[in-house]
Amino acid sequence: MKLQFVLFLTGLVLISGCININAGKNIINPGLRILNETICKNLNTTDYDDCLYNNIPKYPRTEICLNISSNATREKCFDLLAHLTGNHTLCEYADKRFCYYSLAQSLKDPELCDKISYEETGLKDSCYILLSKSVGDRNLCNKISNENRLMKEYCLDYFR
Repeated sequence: MKLQFVLFLTGLVLISGCININAGKNIINPGLRILNETICKNLNTTDYDDCLYNNIPKYPRTEICLNISSNATREKCFDLLAHLTGNHTLCEYADKRFCYYSLAQSLKDPELCDKISYEETGLKDSCYILLSKSVGDRNLCNKISNENRLMKEYCLDYFR
């Protein structure tokens, strides 16, 4: 009697659609614990990298980014992870210029503009201009390189 009841309930659940027995391998079960990225393991390389990257918001861990084989996707992963966690040291593994630039704006931290290399003077100066306006700090205009007098004047004019 018990066996018949269990079989009846199982059949009822399957018929009602509560369980999808035809779920494909690309469906990610967020309830699974990530251990060596098992939820993405059976995918081809491109899909695997995308799967790892797309799961960073759910599982913000550096080891996930490190397992991505594509350099471009790995850099995007570290950039996203830096923004999710506020950990600027992760920008070292991303496209540093843009990671520091956008993170400086998000965290309102001028020291992150300082980390943009001198070869990227225009981007660095732009970082200071945008940040000076968002935090209302005129002194940040003085960090703009003297080579970019017009940018410096533009920044200072904003506060006049």
